[in-house]
Amino acid sequence: MDNEIHKLAAKYNKKARYFEERLSLASQKQQRAPTAYNVYMHFVAKKENANLPLGEQSNVVDLVRSGTKDYEALTQEQKDELLQALIAYRATKKQGRRRTTKSRSKDLSSCMKKLQQMMNDMDSRCGVSSFIFIVRNNTATIWTPWYYGTDQSTEDFVKLAMKADVCDIGSRYEGYMLNNLGGAAHNYKKRKGDLRDSCSNKVAEGLRLATGQNKLHMVYTPGGYARIVFMYGYVLRGWPLKEFKAPTTIGSIHELQTLELALEAGECRWEEATQEDLDRYAGVQSAEGKARAEKRANANKKDTAAVAGAKRKARSKAVDKLPNKRPRRFIASSQFVQSDDSEDDNEDDSEDFDDEEENSESEDEERQQQ
Repeated sequence: MDNEIHKLAAKYNKKARYFEERLSLASQKQQRAPTAYNVYMHFVAKKENANLPLGEQSNVVDLVRSGTKDYEALTQEQKDELLQALIAYRATKKQGRRRTTKSRSKDLSSCMKKLQQMMNDMDSRCGVSSFIFIVRNNTATIWTPWYYGTDQSTEDFVKLAMKADVCDIGSRYEGYMLNNLGGAAHNYKKRKGDLRDSCSNKVAEGLRLATGQNKLHMVYTPGGYARIVFMYGYVLRGWPLKEFKAPTTIGSIHELQTLELALEAGECRWEEATQEDLDRYAGVQSAEGKARAEKRANANKKDTAAVAGAKRKARSKAVDKLPNKRPRRFIASSQFVQSDDSEDDNEDDSEDFDDEEENSESEDEERQQQ
């Protein structure tokens, strides 16, 4: 490999490190630390070449010859000031200032490509795997949560070990950066809702454009979709998900993004149905019709049974409300009986006892006379 690199360097008149970096066989370059001399030459070149055209500007050799004596005359404090000024200049050049939305998007796209290349180079040189999430932390930046992993195993780790989809994590992370925990939940729900609406609208608009029916609505049930195919002669091809269902019932942001990208790219689109499609969906429609008829019959049976049960319950309630023929006797408790009543009862009992004694005496006299 080294011989091939040296051959390429000699052939194209370049350094061997140039080809080593291109073949991911060398580490990334480290930026040279600033020195006071380089700082001084930087400002001298900037000052002398400010108003000169490109062909007449001083080169490095001329600047060194003319500026060395002046540099030696500087004090240490002046050198330190120049050094701090260069450090601030480099930081401004790297970090820059937030300008327009378009410039931010281009800057982000360029940095993402460099990050991907760096991560892949580390994987090739050092044998390491990595993944990264990048989200915005202010609403002025237009940027979709971005994820990149060096291999499929890394993405599987995020799904299996962290038990979450990478798109879901990105949406929650973005919401947290914008508005802490409350924003994480709100951003996740809003992102999912926007994707659901977008996918539903794209499917419905494609169906209306294909059929020419502006008021036609999409139905995702097996029978409803079969009726659309059988009646209008169009079928939706290239569905990217395992299960065909309404976007409003899809819970994963990753699946919604996959569906949206397929609809935007034209991979999932409405096409004219073939005779084979019509025959297949005609069978589905007839089976769905039989299922609906059975369901309707079962519902009628349940309604009939419910009505009969209600009538029986009403009759039993009517019977319970009828008055009793024999009123019940209620014996008052002794604690509610008045003392006057008890004396009257005693007197009545004594009078009855006297009457019984008189009757018994009269009966004895009659027997003796006989």
